[in-house]
Amino acid sequence: MNAPKPVSAPESDSSPTLESRRHEVAAGLRLVPGSPSVWDPRAMGHEGALTTSAVLRQTRAPQDLPLTTEAAILTALTRPIDPGEGHREGNARRERELAALFSQLELVQAFDLGRRFDLARADDRLAQAFARLVVDRRQRLRAFLADARRRQALGSR
Repeated sequence: MNAPKPVSAPESDSSPTLESRRHEVAAGLRLVPGSPSVWDPRAMGHEGALTTSAVLRQTRAPQDLPLTTEAAILTALTRPIDPGEGHREGNARRERELAALFSQLELVQAFDLGRRFDLARADDRLAQAFARLVVDRRQRLRAFLADARRRQALGSR
């Protein structure tokens, strides 16, 4: 078998027209001089790699809920299970209460509350109480918060 011969660059590759075209393309892509690639994060205006944390820092901080709403959610999260009520039934009741409270939130409030739960700051009592829920319940409630836009669209029909 004959191996294919490597293709060499034509001699006219360093012509002034091609060189000026490279600078036009580089200007359009905002290439950083000396950058090895178009995909260099610095070419897109970022100093380092774009991470989820970097995106969260660029967006506004989550806003606090009205005090009565936040107090009601915190009460539902921290209320002990009633005497005589089993663990499963008590936590299912808690999840239903929280879902009912979350359904009353506006879209922005639901988004902000979800962000607070995701950030889980140590000084946020609400986020810390939510983090103590069992993972399955926490995921269902977090998904319920994230689904606020769809629920609003279906409710407006």
